[in-house]
Amino acid sequence: MDSRTIDVIENGERIGWYRVEKGIITVTNAKTHQSKSTRESNGGSNEGLARIILSELGAW
Repeated sequence: MDSRTIDVIENGERIGWYRVEKGIITVTNAKTHQSKSTRESNGGSNEGLARIILSELGAW
């Protein structure tokens, strides 16, 4: 997968973004700019994983 930045939108608002590079997903909260990295979802949804991480980072 390429390393482009993908926005995560909730109710029309950008709550964060994520980037996947070399099997690692890095998720960033748009409000606080806190980031967290983990292994990418294997066979699942990276956006779903990003939303879980964003909830841990307090995006809502």
